[in-house]
Amino acid sequence: MNILMISANFPYPPDRGGTEIRTFNLLRYLNKNHNVTLVCQVDETVTPSETDKLRKYTGTLVTFPGRKRLQNNKENWLDQLYMSFQVLRLGKPPSSVRYYSVEMRAWIDKFLGSNPCDVITCEHSSNEIYIGPKVANSIRVVINAHSSRLNQFKSLQRAQSGTWTKIKSFLYSSLVLYRYERTYIKKASIIVATTAEDREHFLHLSQEVPIKIVPNGVDLDLFPFRNADPGGCNLVFVGSMDAAHNIDAVCYFCRDIFPLLKQVHPNLVLNIVGSRPKSEVLELRQINGVNVLGRVDSVVDYLHKATICIAPLRAGYGIKNKTLEAFATGVPLVGSDRALEGLDIDGDRANLCALRANAPEEYLASVKNLIDDSNLRTMLSENARIYVEKHFSWDRAGTMYENALIN
Repeated sequence: MNILMISANFPYPPDRGGTEIRTFNLLRYLNKNHNVTLVCQVDETVTPSETDKLRKYTGTLVTFPGRKRLQNNKENWLDQLYMSFQVLRLGKPPSSVRYYSVEMRAWIDKFLGSNPCDVITCEHSSNEIYIGPKVANSIRVVINAHSSRLNQFKSLQRAQSGTWTKIKSFLYSSLVLYRYERTYIKKASIIVATTAEDREHFLHLSQEVPIKIVPNGVDLDLFPFRNADPGGCNLVFVGSMDAAHNIDAVCYFCRDIFPLLKQVHPNLVLNIVGSRPKSEVLELRQINGVNVLGRVDSVVDYLHKATICIAPLRAGYGIKNKTLEAFATGVPLVGSDRALEGLDIDGDRANLCALRANAPEEYLASVKNLIDDSNLRTMLSENARIYVEKHFSWDRAGTMYENALIN
């Protein structure tokens, strides 16, 4: 097949964030048997070397300048005004128009007018902005939505109650997102989600468009099982630290839970690993025992050296890459319902893959149990690795995605 893959995110190296990880691995799989043209954006953090390396995984790579990343936590008033204008003009939520490129849209329209194309994939629902009605009516369009934006918004609103400004509350209102999802789903020949929960949500929006599930995966070679349990009192959190759900998770854990854990385990250390930490994350370094490391050379090293991986997410939907990566490396995980969504990891001790916690007292009990019980750590490590090997390899996800594009 001739495939046009659209991604506003630059998906290399495959550790920039969940969207980039998913896009890269599905791209890598499809490129083995199909002619894939990838069109994406590059910002100031992307190096020429990274561009050259990504090109090896495509038939053709076309890049456009992306909108410059803001260095501070809040946009200035000119950015706010520009975004508000674009949202009203295009009828899309800010997260969709933020990285919209007029030049990229023009290139896509021209490319489709002069090149045979069997299928277009939008890698994340935000990329549907590049698909016009004429294209949607003439070429098979697969929107790899990942998860519902409305569900993500609602969960973030619950977690951050009272912290959003009036303008953002208006722009991100549930009504806007509901209408947006009902509109863009009509462009698709197929919608791809990562979990059964999101599939049900999309089915409520439309009974006419097929909704297929393609779960996330994990590179089992890139995230090898660790050789030994290091013991100790070292916690790790991994995730892109400019993502709202990750910021909320670490701030909540560090302020409401970590000090209580320190009273029981004075030597406890938390390493926050993830690129582009925002100012509110950097401020957490003032808490004794908390290290904000930013982007590191090897995420795997920090996972292997950790006693426990924590995933205290209160927002977000879909299968989390950070959870699968912890499972693959064998670090015992304590995670919330949001972090463990879409995973069948509960049960008796023979099948238990992680400890579930949502309230502070549950985190306290789970972390204490794991620090005190090496046998429990070993059991979770081994069960989790077996679980991802069986259900969440990228080859398996790639095969399912390929089938969705064909059928």
